[in-house]
Parts: sequence; structure tokens; C-alpha cells
Amino acid sequence: MNYCVKLCYSGCSETAIILGLGPSVPSSNLGTPTIMSSKFIRTKENFICEKCGTRVKGNGYTNHCPECLWSKHVDVFPGDRKGECLGMMKPVEVDVKSNEHLIVHKCLTCGHTKPNKVAEEDNFDTLIRISAENSKYFK
Repeated sequence: MNYCVKLCYSGCSETAIILGLGPSVPSSNLGTPTIMSSKFIRTKENFICEKCGTRVKGNGYTNHCPECLWSKHVDVFPGDRKGECLGMMKPVEVDVKSNEHLIVHKCLTCGHTKPNKVAEEDNFDTLIRISAENSKYFK
């Protein structure tokens, strides 16, 4: 499936949308959008973790707190900020697929699960704890 990408530079704000995924969202609300693939919008934004209070400096790929590893259900597609649930997403599992480590998040509001790549800045002790808590070898 081909997607058209529309970059709109209006007098008030820059918006980046993928046509067919819904209305555009002003970058003044999101940070600095950059299209990376047909469904990914890179958005650099800082946030304060709603779980542990850590101030997180976003790099455009940041989707969870590097300290407690919790996330928030804000996207339909990565980076679009069009999710309506807004529930907190608990890190429930650490998985490995294709030699890549993933944190599996589960939304406490709607139950949606989503894997996210482990980032270099993620708290290693927290990753180990989550991995051990959910390992069949430690149960």
C-alpha cells in the first residue's frame, strides 16, 4: 500500500501528516515532526513521566521513561499522537525478536499491548527486574 505524505507549512505552524490516517496535528502541540516511514512520524518532545516523575528529554524515538520504563498510550501509529485512550502502559515483559530486545507495554485502561525497542539509556536494573518477574524460569 502506498501512502502520500503531506508537509504543510502554514503561517502558524508546521504540520506533518500521512494522508488517510486522519486530520493533521499542529507541530506546536507535538514538537518537531519528521516523516521516517509510511506509518512513523518522528516527533522530538520532552516529557515528565506520569509514573515516576522523571524528566525525559525526547530524541524523536523516545516512547517510554528510561527510568521506570512505563509509557503512555498516546499513538495510533508511532509518533502520530492520535490515540484517544491516554492510559498508562505498564512494562510487562522483556522479549527478544530477531536479536533485538523489546519492552512489551500493556495499557492499563484498554488492555492494548505493544512492543517497543529497548533504548541505550534505559535503566538496566529495571529491565532485568521486569525480565525476571515475567520469566517462566523464575516462576
